[in-house]
Amino acid sequence: MKAQQNVKAAGGIQGRGNKSGDYNQIILDLMREVTKTGSRFAHRSDLWSICQNQMSNDDFKSAINNLMDDGAIFTAVDDNTFGITD
Repeated sequence: MKAQQNVKAAGGIQGRGNKSGDYNQIILDLMREVTKTGSRFAHRSDLWSICQNQMSNDDFKSAINNLMDDGAIFTAVDDNTFGITD
């Protein structure tokens, strides 16, 4: 997947975070990389496939919800597609 290659080329996702803030930042950084490939939006399954070795699915879901609650990301099209708030 091209987005996954871009993340690896940019240094990858560093380490396995142990706090929800770390997971939030991992996902936000990943979304920034994914949206550089031409699409303004990132799909949940694409994000999960890239970061599933970095966190549990519960941590992933929690981080997505935290980012939405903080207003850093928003849903678009459906509940599984996200954009970064400008």
